[in-house]
Amino acid sequence: MASLARVVDTEERVERIGRRTQEVLTPEELRALVARNDRPRAYIGFEPSGMLTVGHFITARKIRDL
Repeated sequence: MASLARVVDTEERVERIGRRTQEVLTPEELRALVARNDRPRAYIGFEPSGMLTVGHFITARKIRDL
């Protein structure tokens, strides 16, 4: 039964990551990454040393989905 919970958890995480996302390389790669790694890493290419803008919060909201 634990493996079924893991599959459901993986599918839920894949759906959450894909929500409000413009591009995912392939859903299969994302599913495999989430299944093998509880805390995958992502690169966000901006340097937030200045004033924060609304655009920063869009990215922060997506990070929360991860």
